[in-house]
Amino acid sequence: MADPKTLSDIANTRKTGFRVGLVGCGTAGACAVAGLAAHAMNFNSPGELVLIDRSENRWRGRAYQLDGDYILTNLPFGVMSIQPDDPEHGLRWARSRGLDVDPDLDGTQKFVPRAEFGRYLEQSVAEALAALEHAGWRVLRVDELAAELNMTGDGVEVRTDTGRRIIVDHLVLCVSDALYQDSYGLQGAQGYFIDPYPVAELVAGIPNCSDVGVIGSGLAAVDVVAGLHARGHRGRIDLFSRNGLLPAVRRRSTPVQPRTLTRATAIKSKLLSLTELVALAAEEVRAAGGDFDRFAEDFLRPEAAPQRLRRQLAELGTGDVTAALLQRALLDAAQDFWCALAEDSKDWLIANAYPHLMSWSSPMPRNNAELLAELIDRGQLNVWAGTAGVAVRDHGFTVQTAYGEVPVEFLVNTVTPARRGFPRKAHGLIDCAVRVGILRPHPRGGVDIDTATGYAIGGDGQVRHTVSVLGELTSGAYFFVTTVPLFVRRANHVAAAIAARSPSSH
Repeated sequence: MADPKTLSDIANTRKTGFRVGLVGCGTAGACAVAGLAAHAMNFNSPGELVLIDRSENRWRGRAYQLDGDYILTNLPFGVMSIQPDDPEHGLRWARSRGLDVDPDLDGTQKFVPRAEFGRYLEQSVAEALAALEHAGWRVLRVDELAAELNMTGDGVEVRTDTGRRIIVDHLVLCVSDALYQDSYGLQGAQGYFIDPYPVAELVAGIPNCSDVGVIGSGLAAVDVVAGLHARGHRGRIDLFSRNGLLPAVRRRSTPVQPRTLTRATAIKSKLLSLTELVALAAEEVRAAGGDFDRFAEDFLRPEAAPQRLRRQLAELGTGDVTAALLQRALLDAAQDFWCALAEDSKDWLIANAYPHLMSWSSPMPRNNAELLAELIDRGQLNVWAGTAGVAVRDHGFTVQTAYGEVPVEFLVNTVTPARRGFPRKAHGLIDCAVRVGILRPHPRGGVDIDTATGYAIGGDGQVRHTVSVLGELTSGAYFFVTTVPLFVRRANHVAAAIAARSPSSH
């Protein structure tokens, strides 16, 4: 397929059909294109797709940009197909490239470099765009940033940072830019890195013999440790967080299928209390022969990071299905159960269990866990809880922990807030859309949406049937917004809703 035409090539282009504008061409945007292609024949007539974004990391997004081979996906390839009607698409692609993606005989799962998954995204979008064109659609590309949004007639006007004006019948807003939280006001300090990615560039600027601190102890912190180790780092590495929790260790592949914690159950549930949700989880696990009481105890157990890490590695061979079953339910129905939860239950989880929920719901691959255990055992890696402050000093920083002050020469930030704000690069765009009433902020972060369709909710509280929102901007509504399978499912729903409202002729 040839590259999509640019509007600069065909100035003042006229619409030839129902025009869908896609603002934000990262990972969520890739899933949106795949969803539209899957529903192309459900539109009443062929339309146009206008892709509006700069070309940097197009379709890969930040998560799957080019980086070191030690930066791995956190999910196996088998659940990461972006084709909503073809769950084996990703596996076939990976096998055709000779990638080692099938579990070992003992169920140990395999994970590929994220850059490889980025290549899959690029090629899958190329297929989807070709399918749209084959169905009679026209695809246009605008290599500019959207700067302003306005409602106009029955559609939406997008103004780019060059002043270009584009009218679309339906807008899909997929802007995303990881918002790392500068909790201690250190931006601009020498030796401080507010954003760890790409890790290969980060570690190239850090001397191998230096002492490095990492604020945060989640998956991004694990990536930094993997990058430093791959480059032969010899200095001390310290992870600092308030809770001292590392990601849980991903369990072996187990063929499980939830029967209680399903989307159907969630959709039928209204104002579900946390107690009721826990009872459903217990019912699910016990029916499958798992040990829910042990899982519940482990979930909030106060335990030092090294001991918890070693224990979880030792438990990989126990055969208990609990973690595998609940993590499968998370992929299938987490957003639906979040929507069904009562508001006070959501507030309690965010205030009291957010680190534990993230640790369990976003586990790390076994080989990363084994690397961390090895570095801890030889005294090169420390995990500190009770982080309370950071002071800038000559040639470095001093971090205050529950165990005293720890000096480091370099400090890498990996903290993302529980309540996400607007993406940095799109802050002006979203502020504009809020100001003119197209969007309204969600109290838990991002923007407000109709959770059934993905349509935006405007400042007047009314659903905007010409604006859909997908990806990290929906964090307040869905909470779980960082995994590809959830992007794919929501993109499929968004595409179906757009197709259902498309006119018979335009």
